[in-house]
Amino acid sequence: DAVCICYENPPLLAVNPKHPFAGRKRIRLVEARNEIFIRITQDASSRGWEDNMFRLAGFQPQESNECHFSLRASMLAANRGVLLTTRSVAETGSLGDAVFLEISEPKLYRPYFIFWQRHKTLGGMAKRFREFIINAMDRGKNG
Repeated sequence: DAVCICYENPPLLAVNPKHPFAGRKRIRLVEARNEIFIRITQDASSRGWEDNMFRLAGFQPQESNECHFSLRASMLAANRGVLLTTRSVAETGSLGDAVFLEISEPKLYRPYFIFWQRHKTLGGMAKRFREFIINAMDRGKNG
């Protein structure tokens, strides 16, 4: 018997502040079909989510710069393309001065799950981690 909490993380398009899209609040992903995309590597956990976003939008990027997740901020700051991300990543500030546009379509949320066995006692560190994650996701949901 397990307890499971799921958070649905909305998709965003991150752009450099000098990008023509930077003045917008929202975008349909298909409107960015001619952009160069900064893509995470094939082995990254969210690459499948990215691929599905493009599939649902009806296109594959014609041109992309692939890099490790940790290099995305540098690539974005250098105006080497635009990138798909989520609200929880945007809220960390890890993408610097990026401008974030809500993606109105497709609206494929990236789920995050936290679960534990109901009748097992969690140790102190596990409890603190669980509470940290729950609080962070609740702040994002309500903020």
